[in-house]
Amino acid sequence: MEHKIEQGTIIYGMKSQKYPSCPCYGIIITARCDIAQNKVPKYYYLIAVDAHTWFCSKHGYTAVYGKTIEERRKAIYSKAEELELDGDTLLSLSNEDLALVIEDKKQQFAGNKRERKKVVDLNTLIEQYSKIAQAETDDNHRKKAIKENTKVAFSYLRDIDSGKMHHYYFLPQAAYLDNDIKSKGLIVDLLEIKSLTLEDAKKIASPLSEISYERLPPLPTEEEISQTERIDDVIKRLRERSRLENTFWLENESDFVGIEGTIKSPWCEHLMQRFSNVFIRIGLDNPSENDFRTLIDDCCQED
Repeated sequence: MEHKIEQGTIIYGMKSQKYPSCPCYGIIITARCDIAQNKVPKYYYLIAVDAHTWFCSKHGYTAVYGKTIEERRKAIYSKAEELELDGDTLLSLSNEDLALVIEDKKQQFAGNKRERKKVVDLNTLIEQYSKIAQAETDDNHRKKAIKENTKVAFSYLRDIDSGKMHHYYFLPQAAYLDNDIKSKGLIVDLLEIKSLTLEDAKKIASPLSEISYERLPPLPTEEEISQTERIDDVIKRLRERSRLENTFWLENESDFVGIEGTIKSPWCEHLMQRFSNVFIRIGLDNPSENDFRTLIDDCCQED
């Protein structure tokens, strides 16, 4: 039985340069009527990533912890300046050299508890900063950093869900799978919009997905390359293979592209509303709290 592709259909096995280390999902956003009436030459979709994977990805981690990293860096600069040290230099030192600088400063303020405490505080700030900043290097470091500071991630996820972080959307599994799980799901990137050809969509919707690693156009043999009359066919196959590898996650023999599910109502409509709001928001020079206080105070003025 052929699967139906419609607005809200979730396709597993997509590729995104924004999230290069993991297979992504594509959520179809093309209008239902346009799909039903075959009015479009291609389908548009949003990139989504498994929520656990997203937080540990380089992009996700930077989005969530970037502000915290910058705040801690500024705190180091401020504390270092108080001790007549340069923050950039301290952060560039190896652990061994940093330990020598810290110990030297402790000795310098041996008889001054207040200044010595500043040195200890500076060292603590650098240690905390290093744990969270160095985590940008790989997924395992990021997992450890998140585990030690879950409060920031929790707050960010809450802001995504409320719409405060309007570039992302949390879609729980209960919205697209036959379960009631809301502690797992996808982070939808509302700024990562891509398109899918109708031909590819038809292949994905087939009973046995026709897009997989095993079905990639084969690489040409040396014999084929040496045959001038076959060079056009070789180039055509290589181009198609490259296109598929750039669009879909086809890295290993077990990789395939398939339909994960379809977003239920009203989740689908809510996602589309959030998506639309990203592009139609209007910035205003809103009244300040002082303006509001003045208005209320004026209400109390006697004539």
